[in-house]
Amino acid sequence: MAKAPKTSGTTTPKTEYIPEGKHYAVVSMIADLWTQFVQSKEYGDRNVRQLYVMRELPEIKHVFSEDKGKQSVVFGNTYTFSMWKKAKLRSVVENILGKPFKDDDVAEDYDVADLIGRSCKLNMVHNGDYVNIFSIIDCEADPKIKPELEQKSVFLDDFDSNTFGTLPNWLQDKIRLSPEYNAVAWNKPTETTSSDEFTPF
Repeated sequence: MAKAPKTSGTTTPKTEYIPEGKHYAVVSMIADLWTQFVQSKEYGDRNVRQLYVMRELPEIKHVFSEDKGKQSVVFGNTYTFSMWKKAKLRSVVENILGKPFKDDDVAEDYDVADLIGRSCKLNMVHNGDYVNIFSIIDCEADPKIKPELEQKSVFLDDFDSNTFGTLPNWLQDKIRLSPEYNAVAWNKPTETTSSDEFTPF
């Protein structure tokens, strides 16, 4: 779920440029957020490994900057980085692939980086100031629709500082909050943290 930004200056709520209905989408970016501190009334305060998945909606264009003109709209979600059977990420991956995993071992061995470039259809709904994904349906790539964004991924075990530097600033800032960032980027020791990989969302 992505909260629409407040109207301020030239900022436009996503509900104004992402209409309800089914939209062709391509997974354009996956970023390992590493360990993040999460506060939750339901599950309590804890450290959780997270993953950010962004999709480009190449058929929907919007002017975010007068200098750049119309650009593809993107839609992203943050998930607990877990492929446990009740994890939200596993459900999302299965929907994009169009089939469930045979068992837990197969699911946990799946390389989520393989989602980069995969197409799907997002059934989007409006809920007040929010734009939500109601459902995800796998679909064949449409050669007539050309994604315009560079496709990229950043992961803890294959960190590339150049790719990291191309991520949106807010995403870089979030990753820098993780204890793993210093260890990977500056070769400093990583603080020991606990992660609830079985959180079902």
